Amino acid sequence: SITVGNTTVYFGTTEEPDPDGLTWHVGEDVTQYSSLLKSPHPFSGGIVNYVSSADNGVYDQTATLTFYSAGAHDPAPAEPDDVVGVGSADVNASGNSTTFTIPSLPRNTVRAELEIYIKGNGCDEQWFASVPNDVYDKNTSWFCPNGPYREVDASIDGTRAGAVQYFPYIYSGGIVPTLWRPVPAIGTFNLAPEVLDVTPLAGDLNQSGSHTVTLTVPGVNDTWNLMANLLLFTDKHASVVTGGLSKNTVAPAATESVKTSQPTSTTADATTTARRQSVLSGWVRTPAGKVTTTVTSSSAFSSAEQVTLDGLNEDLQQTDTGSEVTRTTGAGQNWTSAHRWSYPLSMTDQVGSYTDDNNYALSGTVQMGRDLTDTTAGPGIAPASSWSKDQLSSAGEQDRSGGTLTVADGHSTETWTGTYEGRVLQHQLASDHGLVTEDKSRFLR
Repeated sequence: SITVGNTTVYFGTTEEPDPDGLTWHVGEDVTQYSSLLKSPHPFSGGIVNYVSSADNGVYDQTATLTFYSAGAHDPAPAEPDDVVGVGSADVNASGNSTTFTIPSLPRNTVRAELEIYIKGNGCDEQWFASVPNDVYDKNTSWFCPNGPYREVDASIDGTRAGAVQYFPYIYSGGIVPTLWRPVPAIGTFNLAPEVLDVTPLAGDLNQSGSHTVTLTVPGVNDTWNLMANLLLFTDKHASVVTGGLSKNTVAPAATESVKTSQPTSTTADATTTARRQSVLSGWVRTPAGKVTTTVTSSSAFSSAEQVTLDGLNEDLQQTDTGSEVTRTTGAGQNWTSAHRWSYPLSMTDQVGSYTDDNNYALSGTVQMGRDLTDTTAGPGIAPASSWSKDQLSSAGEQDRSGGTLTVADGHSTETWTGTYEGRVLQHQLASDHGLVTEDKSRFLR
């Protein structure tokens, strides 16, 4: 993790150690945090290293910050005027909620976003592979309970602000370690924050005094790391902007359905669906006039799992889609922005034989994707659109006999396609037997 002041500007996980050593690089656009870099702040960051007799790698780390000059042909983007680090905390099964207190905020905010960095650990590392409780009760030695659906709910000053679904990150040792040698799963080294548009609550944020942000993870099994930032856009022509909330249909929980069956005495099937739809609308009165912002959010999650009750085999297919559409009107403004996402995932996990941690045969496959689209349009403004489609397929196997690794192999392909500097770029990767066999980029148009 990297923090500037109290603000998290990067959060991720690491590669597992290797006797021959490993090198990797993560690049992160931190333009949205530009306001932090205009005055001195303490800096902290790096990898908190875990060391044991087996995991004995020591990290050598370098961090570099690169600035780009704006000009007539490359104007600086409109970024938040203030970035407020809300804080960081862990939640777990004994306490699945945390509340941060912010001593004060600018009182002239007209637009606000809440960034939430999220990471599940332990029994919730692969939370999407957890099974419903009635399946878990049939064999508790391998499975994790509470089903495959997770969300993080957010409230500001006690008012429900929305919920975010979490991308199914898989860490570099996840499911079968050889799945990720040398190509990691999507986003493994850079756990991008989920973002909520909380502009309808700007009137509340502009109230004097302290404010609170509460984050909750329903159904948590194990420790979850949570960090949050508020990104604030202010009106430079007013020291105080008033406003209010006019509509809030954010439900306290998703509408969830779970169906399980037991086709045979040794297998179980489970289907889990979850849906959310909400409208959050509010207004602020600026020197230019009254501005109303309405945020309409929807999400749909579905997971189908087939497992053997001995816990040695699991097959799952998951879809998770959603959108957040913001409409802003009044005081000369009339524009709409939309963020849409899709997180498809299919996984198999098979233990052909298992005696103990030194004698086993393990194999698995993963097909996962992350599709993102962002658009902005309205009368009198230049339309903007960006999109990306990241698809990865990987297979791996790992066997151990008498404590000796006897099989360690895998292969993968990944294709990223998306907008880049006004064009469409495609980057293709492939690996086999632990080596990169393809790495090429090309512009499609």
